[in-house]
Order: sequence, then structure tokens, then C-alpha cells
Amino acid sequence: MIRKHVVYIVYIISAVFFLGSLYNLYYSQRILPGVYLNGKSFANLTKAEAEGKIKQSLPPESIVFKSESFSYTLSFEDIGMKYSAKDTVEKLFSSGRESYFSQFKNIAGFFVLLKDSELSFDLDIDSLNMELATLAAEKYPKHKDAYFNLDGNVLAIKEASEGEEINTLSLEEDILSSLPKGIVVYKPPIISFKPSLYAKDLEGVKIATQNFVNSKLEMVYEDKSFALETDEKLAMLAFKKVNGDVSIVPDLDGISFIVNKLSSEVNEEPKGTVITFDDKGKINFEPPITGVLVVEEDLSKELKNYIEGFNFTGLTSEVGRLQITVEKAKPKSSENDYGISEMLAEGVSYFRGSSSNRIHNITTASEKISGSLISPGKNFSFNDSVGPITLAEGFNESYIISKGRTVLGTGGGVCQVSTTVYRVALNAGLPIVDRTAHAYRVSYYEQNSSVGLDATIYQPSVDLVFKNDTKHHILVYTVLDTKESKLVVKIYGTGDGRQVEVTKPKILNQLPPPDPVYEDDPNLPEGTLVQEEYPAWGGSVVYSRVVKSSTGEIMYEDEFKNYYKPWPAVYKKGIKKD
Repeated sequence: MIRKHVVYIVYIISAVFFLGSLYNLYYSQRILPGVYLNGKSFANLTKAEAEGKIKQSLPPESIVFKSESFSYTLSFEDIGMKYSAKDTVEKLFSSGRESYFSQFKNIAGFFVLLKDSELSFDLDIDSLNMELATLAAEKYPKHKDAYFNLDGNVLAIKEASEGEEINTLSLEEDILSSLPKGIVVYKPPIISFKPSLYAKDLEGVKIATQNFVNSKLEMVYEDKSFALETDEKLAMLAFKKVNGDVSIVPDLDGISFIVNKLSSEVNEEPKGTVITFDDKGKINFEPPITGVLVVEEDLSKELKNYIEGFNFTGLTSEVGRLQITVEKAKPKSSENDYGISEMLAEGVSYFRGSSSNRIHNITTASEKISGSLISPGKNFSFNDSVGPITLAEGFNESYIISKGRTVLGTGGGVCQVSTTVYRVALNAGLPIVDRTAHAYRVSYYEQNSSVGLDATIYQPSVDLVFKNDTKHHILVYTVLDTKESKLVVKIYGTGDGRQVEVTKPKILNQLPPPDPVYEDDPNLPEGTLVQEEYPAWGGSVVYSRVVKSSTGEIMYEDEFKNYYKPWPAVYKKGIKKD
């Protein structure tokens, strides 16, 4: 009898394992039971079937904001938003497969929901924040505290305005939590704005504020003196209301802006002055010129203390003078201490067709940065290295991109140099700390090069920064060939065997140039047509870089995304003068 029961048990166990094997075999290429996506079952589907079902159900590629008073549409492309059906499928397929036997648990999925997943997506959070700030400013642009405004050197008070504003922080949280669910229509959360300062509040400190902006304040370093302008002094003041009383306090953001501006005028990167090559290929350079870096923390504290100790009750004729504290990077005793022994990488760009002024600026900028020496662990700032881009510093006027147009400005062509520096840092496998692509595609940067390998600078806010993460100093060196219209930037140092792989840039979603723009110009003869802007295709460009150590371990991976605006041709059309 016992033997008979044992046989039955063996049969049952065998049947269970047989059915389990059939179950596992059937679902080896299918999504398990009980797996859902945003409330919809995806059980029993193959990966291809699931991907097709997802793509059919994806919402339009735009976000819509709707309120009682306005409707606003934001395209996915503007915020780098993209759903990934492939990644979503992988997430669905892996649900319930944590171990060999865990798949059996999903048998219950024939009757109940076990796992409800959401859509995978990619999003540029910085672009989203920028677009939300733009939306808030466009729809509710005037709500603010009362503030001082300068009319020449005389203070005027602008009254506060009450009303409503968009709670962009709450809206961002709503978007990030709803996009995985496929929700793309939102009602912006509106909050009432009640100013903390009114004009009557500022009236009580107007004379004191006027005394401060009329006072004389200078920053001093050696034989250089930097006098602060009236508007700069005003920017360093904030106003705080406590128990009905308004006091003047330092504005830390305003102080930071002033300190950054002064630093860009004072800072001098240490530079190696000469590179020579002997018959054996050895690289030698003279000890560098001592560099100078403003101690920004000390200067910020000095300005804060100066404001807190200022006598606002009376106007003084005395000049306030604050010493700018600097650190000096002293040269080492010999070149061997720096570890400059070999070329790590080079970047190349061409500038055929450039005007003489543009070539002059390329030459000036490349000479100024050549020899820049970066200590281990420190950053290279292009703006700090090149110094102020002004006529006084030897730059000419040439065409630059400003406020959506190509216009004459000081330093046109300097971005040829920043672009080439970006390329050498990319090729050397050094971390890119800060880099901004141009607003639209520029033909110079695509001469003998793929699209997307450019870097713009615009002082003082837009910079190109990379980090020396090697254990030795590195040296930036430029070679300019005006006959060949070729700029080469090289980085020298001590190689650590790192391997760098940069993928070829891919152009996504190409956008044709908009229709030409015609602008009436009474200064041109009637009927004359002069082209001022040339059309350029827009679109997104993406490429990636993998940097591996000498042993093949990944040090870091980064992806670079650019968005270039489609650019219209612009014509000036002569019309009859009134």
C-alpha cells in the first residue's frame, strides 16, 4: 500500500515538473502572466509584440499645458524627451524572472495583477526647467516685490505687483511622475503671489541705499584698481523685512556675480613658455610664469563685511578700498617635477574662408591660451586662460552669434579656439566639466569634421571647462597655420594608458531652415536685396565617449547631446524712404 502511494507521489511530482517545464519553455520568449504596463496586461506577448503594442499606444510627442486662460504646447524635442519602447519591454520581460523558481510565482498572474510597470523615458531636466521658467515668465511676467531701479545714478522705486504665478516646482514634479504613465496634458498649478516688499517699505531705506550706490568702492590688486559701477553696487544689496522694519543686507548672489566678474579680469593661469623637441623626441619646456587666482571666498567675505559695516546714514567722500586676495602658483624647481613628457592628444579645426579680423582673433586667442599649465585635480577654464575678450586686450570686431542673430562683436572667431580645445580634451579622455554647443550649425566647425564637435563661449557666463584627472600636470599648446587655415591644440603630460573611444556623431530629426526673412531697410536703395544670414539645417546631434583605464576598466562614460536651431536666410530689402 505504501509503495502504491509512493508511486502516486512520484507521478504527481513528475507531472508538476513536466508542466513546469512546459510553462517555462512557453514563457522563455514571452512576458509572464500578471505583468501589466500602466494598468494594461502584457502577459503572453513576445518582445516584438509588446514593443509594437507600446509604440501604438504612445501619446503625441508634445506636452500640453491647459488652464482656464491659456493653452501652451511644448514639443518633446525641446526638452530632450523620448520614450523608449525597447527599454520598457526589457523591464516588462524581466519582471518575475529574479530566479529560476520565481517564474512559478507568476502563475497567480492568470488571476491577479502582480506587477504594474511604467514607461521608460529619457529627459533633459535642465531643458525642462528652462522651458517651465519661460512658460511662467510669459504667462505671469509682472509679479514681483518692489525694487529699486536706477535712472542714471538716481534711485527710483518700482511698485510691487500682486497676482498669480505658476508653481514651477510642483509642475515639474507632476510632469516627472506622470510621463511614465503616458500622461502629457497638465493643468499648471497656480498660486497666489503676495509681495513681501512694497514701495512704501523701500521708501524708508531709499536715502540709505542712495548713499551706498553713490559711495566710491574699489577692488585693488597690486597696481590694478577696479572701481565698481553704480548698478554693480546696487546689485550687492538685498532688503529684508522683519516685524514691519526693512533692513539692508548683503545679496549673496549679487556679490557672487561681482566676484566672478573681477576674477575673470585678474586671474592668470600659470603657463609654460617654451616647448622644444630634441632628436630623441623628448619634450622640454621652461618653468612656467607664475599664475594668479583670486581667492573668491575671501573676496566675497570682504564685500559682505564691507556692506554690513557700511554707514548708510550719511554720504561719505572717502573711497572704500578692498584688497583682492590671490593665490600664486609658484613654478617648480625643474621641468621633471611637472611630468610633461609626451603628447596625450590633439584636436584640429579649420577656418577656411574666415575674414582677416576673424583670423586675427583666432591668432590672439590661441596665443593667449598656449602654454596653459593645469595642476593635477584642477580645472582648465577657457575664459580664465584667454582673459578678457576686449579691444584693449588685442581683439578685433568680427561676427558673433548674439540674441538669435549674427552680428558684429568683439572677439568673433574665439570660439574656433574653444571648439578646438574641446576636441583635444575629448580625445584625451579628460572629464568635460562645462561645455555649451552653438545655437546653430556653423560651417567653420564642420570643415573636415563631423557635426556636433563644437563649443561656444560667451563671457562671463558661458565657459568651456575640463578637468585634469591625471596624476601629473598637463600643458595646453597651440599650433596655428594661417596658410592652411588650420588650428591644432595639443595636450602634453604623462600618459596613464587610458583608452578613449568617441562614437561618430549621429544627426537625429533634421529640421530644414525656416522660410527666408525679409527686413525692410530704408538705408538701402529701393529694390536692393542684401543677404545678411545664410540658412542652416537644424536638428539634434548625439554621440558618446567611453574612457577606459590601462587595464580596460571603464573610468567613465558620457553622452553629448546638441540641439541646433534651424536658421533662416535673412535679407535686407531696400525700400523707399519716407
